[in-house]
Amino acid sequence: MLTSIKSVGSYVPSGILTNADLEKLVETSDTWIRERTGIVERRIAAVNETATDLAAEAAKDALAAAGLRPQDTDLIVSSTSTPDSMFPSVASRVQERLGAHGPAFDVQAACTGFLYAMSVADRFVSGGEAKQAIVIGSETLTKILNFKDRGTCVVFGDGAGAVVLGPGVNGAGIKSCVLGSDGSGGDLIYVAPGADGPEGPGRPEIRMDGRKVFRFATEILAQATLQALEKAHVRLEDVKLIVPHQANARIIEA
Repeated sequence: MLTSIKSVGSYVPSGILTNADLEKLVETSDTWIRERTGIVERRIAAVNETATDLAAEAAKDALAAAGLRPQDTDLIVSSTSTPDSMFPSVASRVQERLGAHGPAFDVQAACTGFLYAMSVADRFVSGGEAKQAIVIGSETLTKILNFKDRGTCVVFGDGAGAVVLGPGVNGAGIKSCVLGSDGSGGDLIYVAPGADGPEGPGRPEIRMDGRKVFRFATEILAQATLQALEKAHVRLEDVKLIVPHQANARIIEA
């Protein structure tokens, strides 16, 4: 049995940080940002707004689109690199807010996290262990940004997306999934622990070698796409739509 995406939901916080705003914080310009990323603005979570807050709203949106109640689902898998706390998981917090039941847990695989989470949930549904699953990706990355580092602060924002998975009908569903990891590139993008200061430890922050990450992303996205097509026995010319990682416009165009 194949697993089908029954609905899609999303949520973004109301706060907006424009390129013009960033010009006041760091040495950059609207033109520089647009040319290198295609980004015009990014959403920013409020100080008291967490990954769980965003995730819960995205899940509600997906459930409404599917015409389901939280009680109709029996699995929640969430992906985040910015959880509210080490534990309990974002998924379990969302479960409590929704009034859902069944297993609920997080996975952490950074940019690929949502695909990992959906792949895990797919196994539950296709194997008959779950009937309806909620898969969520939620991040509040601006909380771990250094707004003096123009290589990172112009790229990242906050938001959440969710899907409801269920049994496919008439052969429709997830045909294949290709996952991978290259630990040798761990120093290209990572979260550094906060440095100690007079007021105690500072907050963690994202550090990234943008050029090398760009080079890797453009190569591996194409490779993974072709591998997924081959695994599903589908020709590229038969595909009507490709939705790539939305890191920035240059990666998509490359």
